[in-house]
Amino acid sequence: MSVSLLLVAAVHSHSQSKSNSAAKTSMALLSGWQFREAGKDTWYPATVPGCVHTDLMKNKLIEDPFYRDNESELQWIGKTDWEYETTFNVTSELLNRRHLELVFEGLDTYANVFRNDEHLLDADNMFRTWRVDCKHAIRPGTNTLRIRFRSPINEILPVMAKLDYQLPSPNDQGEKTYPYTRKGVSGRDGAFSDNYFDLLPGRKMEVEYHTRSRMTADRFRTRIKIRSMVDAF
Repeated sequence: MSVSLLLVAAVHSHSQSKSNSAAKTSMALLSGWQFREAGKDTWYPATVPGCVHTDLMKNKLIEDPFYRDNESELQWIGKTDWEYETTFNVTSELLNRRHLELVFEGLDTYANVFRNDEHLLDADNMFRTWRVDCKHAIRPGTNTLRIRFRSPINEILPVMAKLDYQLPSPNDQGEKTYPYTRKGVSGRDGAFSDNYFDLLPGRKMEVEYHTRSRMTADRFRTRIKIRSMVDAF
């Protein structure tokens, strides 16, 4: 999974052509990440992009999950919640922008997002873009971004228990949860169980700054005039 984490400052014009060429100031946030098992005190260095399994391996916390039958000993990873955290600095100049949104694309999948310990977002779908106003949660200087990834297995099993049928999932060697969740196949290896998945920010994560309100589909108002012409016989 590719990850792009940017802090973006943009000035949008009423003209679409001007908007497309608007100058942007960006700050990539691909370093300084750390992770831990939720509820534990110890943080470990994390690599972004990456996944929880490779981070666990690099910190010598697990054996290679793709070696022999190690997978069977590591089923607990997919049933555990994990937290990732980083910090970044924001200038007062950027905070002067009128509108500030946190944007996620490909956030995988059940995730709680916190900015400076303030809860901003509950995500449950990897295939959509998430936007949330976060201007009130940003402050000048050092800011903290923390994402708690909830186990997709623990999220889906209660849903499956309420159904009187089961969807086919022949590639899943563990719990057959994959068909019930909005989670991309790129986050898992079809030859292994659904316990092998990416637990990181998705394809794009950024903070957008606007001087004007962003026009979205729900903000458009359309006026339609219909004129009926009837031929007289």
